[in-house]
Amino acid sequence: MMEFVDSHAHLTYEPFDGRLDQILDQAALVGVTRILTIGTDCMDSLRAVAIAKEYENRIFASIGVHPHEAKDYSPTDIDDMSRIIEDGSVVAVGETGLDYYYDHSPRDRQRSIFEAQLQLARRYSIPAIIHCRDAFDDCLGILADFKPEPGKVIFHCYSGNVDQARTLLDMGVLLSFSGTVTYKKSDDIQASAKFAPLDRILVETDCPYLSPEPKRSIKPNEPALVVHTAWKIAELKQVSLEEIAAATTANFTRCFLDNKPVFI
Repeated sequence: MMEFVDSHAHLTYEPFDGRLDQILDQAALVGVTRILTIGTDCMDSLRAVAIAKEYENRIFASIGVHPHEAKDYSPTDIDDMSRIIEDGSVVAVGETGLDYYYDHSPRDRQRSIFEAQLQLARRYSIPAIIHCRDAFDDCLGILADFKPEPGKVIFHCYSGNVDQARTLLDMGVLLSFSGTVTYKKSDDIQASAKFAPLDRILVETDCPYLSPEPKRSIKPNEPALVVHTAWKIAELKQVSLEEIAAATTANFTRCFLDNKPVFI
């Protein structure tokens, strides 16, 4: 059976309470063997680490402060996240970044915690997972100053155009595509998925959100449905589903699992 990885999920969220065994079983039936669950604040990050420890080698954890939560950010959050990383089971920092679409947090606070989390990722030599919505220029400026190592930054739920994708790829960034690539009016995202090299892409659900076509009516979205996103990318790139499965699984392994935290 082909192997797939859901590189961005929110398994700590309420729709999945008490259902993780069932969700993992359903995912395994279609070849989704590993899932990266994402922290969005310190408490959520602790929950992500807890389920990663419970479901070792099937669920992995990333910890971070989402731009929506930046309004509540305290400098001690970075110390807390450092302790969580050093406790084990963490493979990345994020999701972090900028969201100027909803503006749930002041933009200066978003930028401040984004920069702090990039530095945290660099400190432990692990990847950073970026959320960017209507804030590409500022995200790019911060990343350019940060000078990320190739393969150590992931733009999750990529929603930009080909020119933006080219700029990010030239910086060594990986692009992760969610169910939005399957939507009818997602021309820019589809063109970007077609453009990006196979060794620079990931697939994700961002569940419980963004169910892909032809399962868009299914709520909540679940890791098993990431296969439909992979199918769409295979169609766009005119390659086999096996090639997308193999490439995205290898990219996930290289990016997250071969980059263990470095404790100094």
